[in-house]
Amino acid sequence: MKILKIKCIDQIGLISKISTVLFENNINMIKIDEYVEPEEKIFFFRAEIEGDDSKIDLQQKIKDILAGGPETKIELIELRQKKLVILATKEPHCLGDILLRSKSKALNIDVKCVIANHDYLEDLTRKL
Repeated sequence: MKILKIKCIDQIGLISKISTVLFENNINMIKIDEYVEPEEKIFFFRAEIEGDDSKIDLQQKIKDILAGGPETKIELIELRQKKLVILATKEPHCLGDILLRSKSKALNIDVKCVIANHDYLEDLTRKL
């Protein structure tokens, strides 16, 4: 999964133009967020995307359709799994939630270890 970030001057149809480029290149948008700063009319876009973009210059294709000036910025960031060490105490609800989300891949994390000042949650950490 990758993150596509765009900053440019706002114009009508930006979401449609960006979506079209992604669709034409068989890239799927998992989640998008966008915002227009009202005073400066600056468009901010962030999308989690999946697909093989190795054969195309996705950033250049998007820049071409935006016809942006020098203030146009396009970033494509590889989303890597974060390695995590968890500090815990006696309460199981937060630790349990994080471990379950990690196990189900709902969080992009790899829990390396759990360090606690009590052994109450040892069974929970061994199960997951």
